[in-house]
Amino acid sequence: MRVLLDTNVVLDALLARSPWHDAAADLLRRAAEDAFEPCVTATSVTDIFYIARRNLGSAAAAKDRLAALLQIVTVLDVTSADCHTALASPLADYEDAVQAASAARHRVTWIATRDTRFTPGPVPVISPADLLEQLRPAAPA
Repeated sequence: MRVLLDTNVVLDALLARSPWHDAAADLLRRAAEDAFEPCVTATSVTDIFYIARRNLGSAAAAKDRLAALLQIVTVLDVTSADCHTALASPLADYEDAVQAASAARHRVTWIATRDTRFTPGPVPVISPADLLEQLRPAAPA
């Protein structure tokens, strides 16, 4: 199962942002255990670096966190077609619409986000907590 991790979820985990850190960090741990294929868009990578550098106070610290993240996630390309598709999207936020267009083209199952404005889009959204629940093994009967 491929899951696009929205920028906010990644930043919650990398920067220990409360109250969302625990669920986001658990998702990255589960991804590292191969519970699902985590993805981010190429456009998100630059945003993650910029925000991490600003919050951590140094480019070196941001690069360290980004390098660790890139060991876990698949980076999905963003094409010109995705940008055009996003313009016609019902999503109000253009950045979200570009991510959703890329996710749809890459056949992503879910977009994990805490941003409820991500709907309606071409790929269903799920909260980090709900995704963790989906990843739990079924209880024995």
